Amino acid sequence: MRGSFGFSISILFLVTLFCATASSEDRFREKRQAGTTLRKWANNIVYYYWTEDFPQFNIDLVNRVLKDIIEQSTCITFIFNSTARNRVKIFQDLTIPYCETSHYGCKGGEQTIRMGYDCKTDGQLMRAAMGCLAFYSMETRYDRNTYLAVNSKSVDPSKLSSLNTINSTYSTNPLPYNYGSCLHRGYDEYAYIGSTDYPIISTAQEYYLTMGSGIISSYDLNVINKFYYCNSSCPNNQIVCQNSGHLNTRSCASCNCPLSYAGTNCNTIPSDGGSQVTATTSWQTLTITVTGSASIASPGAYTTKTYWIVKPAMYNYVQIEYVSFNGSYTYCQPGCKYFGLEVKYKADQELTCPRVCCSAFDESYISSNLSITRIVAYTSTISVTFVLRYKANSTWFVQTPPPEVFVPPTTTSPCGVCNTSGVAIVPNNPSAGIHEFDSPPMQCTNEQGCGTLTFSCSGISANIGVSYTIFQTFARHCKSRLFSYPLNLKFIIALIRYSETSKIDKIIGQD
Repeated sequence: MRGSFGFSISILFLVTLFCATASSEDRFREKRQAGTTLRKWANNIVYYYWTEDFPQFNIDLVNRVLKDIIEQSTCITFIFNSTARNRVKIFQDLTIPYCETSHYGCKGGEQTIRMGYDCKTDGQLMRAAMGCLAFYSMETRYDRNTYLAVNSKSVDPSKLSSLNTINSTYSTNPLPYNYGSCLHRGYDEYAYIGSTDYPIISTAQEYYLTMGSGIISSYDLNVINKFYYCNSSCPNNQIVCQNSGHLNTRSCASCNCPLSYAGTNCNTIPSDGGSQVTATTSWQTLTITVTGSASIASPGAYTTKTYWIVKPAMYNYVQIEYVSFNGSYTYCQPGCKYFGLEVKYKADQELTCPRVCCSAFDESYISSNLSITRIVAYTSTISVTFVLRYKANSTWFVQTPPPEVFVPPTTTSPCGVCNTSGVAIVPNNPSAGIHEFDSPPMQCTNEQGCGTLTFSCSGISANIGVSYTIFQTFARHCKSRLFSYPLNLKFIIALIRYSETSKIDKIIGQD
């Protein structure tokens, strides 16, 4: 049954007032603990470094988020320095799934950001980086219960305490609650094999795929600028930002614009291949294809395609129908991290509207009373196509779907290729080059319970020290899978020993 919605957001956003000092092992428990001393980074400078074995994919992601996005839009400066007194060590940890910060705010000394095997998008790393800057997850705000329902029986018991709210004594909310902020975790991060329903669900249910965003918004940059009083670095500012944009405190001469806007003042359509169209009383079809240049396994920077739909002055609304979605990856990903579509029909353009990234919203309708309704498709991975219809209308009409039936995480992948047998296929010739988990690539992904990784054989120590860790992680999360591995003799022996734990049934050789 489809239901209508209307949603007003008026309460403010959570920023920690104090610096947490829990250990990395307590990364979930610490979210409900507040320190007693405010610890921002001195002079708004964050020192960081990564280890020598840090993969190039991770380096590119860190540089993009810290240097190209945060630093270029705020007064926060990131300096690579492994010996600074207060610093952040960033390293890969394939024993965890997501991006995790060890401490909130500047604890003093060394703290860490760990990048797990599914820490792959800008927004995921952004949340960990904002933790270092003293921001807690959105869902711990003291006004959380207005916007989010917690089904404690379906929350991973090890993470339940992380959903405790932080009261107003220890926090302040300078911006409204935003489901699409990078600070909001998706429901998948709280689910476990024992979940029977969504662990967390938005009270405005059409937002259930929006939580857990992978794309960084002007909202996230704005809250940093507010908390660190960055506007004081632009004392002679004369820029007037439009359409809910906010001052770029790095340049002091332009604005950080919400998604679907561009220009110095956020008053022009982005030059991304889209265009402006005008609604009439007849249905018109809008086909939006956004081109991706990466993969689900290895996302890159986001690209967009934006359309503006003009409402004729004599009509009250533009009515929009979601017709269809087409892409090689059809799973309804929490957070629409890899690609998605957003129709911006809310008055506050900085707040995220419901996003869709699959066929769940097909044959649904929304109405917008804005003079111009912005629509943006985005991707950091593959090319996808969204088909919409739109027309001018004098009557308000909304019909959106409820969340899909919840499917709990499982060690049995829904992808047929992952269910072949409990066999580790070991190449007889490790020097042959690159091999992959599962085939075809990307048919099975982490969100569906099975991972896709690609790596090459680069010596005994790397195979045993790095590849073995990767194997342990994915064997634990993808039992009875088909693994293809570039291995040497010592590593094969290690695998044989590991197979005795019943994570895999047997090991065979393959060229």
